[in-house]
Amino acid sequence: MTVTLTNRAASAVSVDRIRKTAGGGSTDCFASPALEYRPDVATVAAGATAVVMDRDLYVASSGCCPAGMRCRATCSFRERFFVVTAAGDVDAGGFDYAIRFDRGCEVCEEIGRYATARCASAAQ
Repeated sequence: MTVTLTNRAASAVSVDRIRKTAGGGSTDCFASPALEYRPDVATVAAGATAVVMDRDLYVASSGCCPAGMRCRATCSFRERFFVVTAAGDVDAGGFDYAIRFDRGCEVCEEIGRYATARCASAAQ
């Protein structure tokens, strides 16, 4: 995922972080909590455009199942990105996607508060 920021101000702006929010899901599906990413650059010069994030979002899949739940469904999600700057949050856009769990789902392995993605899924 590549996120760019255009600074139309007369002075440079500092970039603190990129925040990703996720929504959607259903009874057997859930969206991940808000995540924050370290920016690739600390500032964007006046009148300039810079790539503030360029990275893969998911290692294997973007979905998994919490312990004790069956997961044989199609789950739809909406992810949004915000660049958090010293001047305020800037909406960087987002995307919608769905995951179809055909063969059930492995249980998410917890890493702190967040779950890793370990499902046999097919993106639609």
